[in-house]
Amino acid sequence: LKAQWSLEIGEGHGSPVQYQGSIVVLSGDGESETVWCIDTKTGKSRWKVSYPTDTTQIDGAVGRFTRVPRSTPAIA
Repeated sequence: LKAQWSLEIGEGHGSPVQYQGSIVVLSGDGESETVWCIDTKTGKSRWKVSYPTDTTQIDGAVGRFTRVPRSTPAIA
């Protein structure tokens, strides 16, 4: 398959969710997290909401990593 579009949104470990012509995904840059709603046909942002996050690093089983979203959005 050939990619139709791409969009730089930041880091995250959750999965994107596709629903009714939109993709909803979470991303982060170490200082804030953003919820993105992206048009599946154009790849353009329909809307986004950002909020500040704790930039403290934490120790995990796989080593040190910066806090980035790990959740998958739920659409009801």
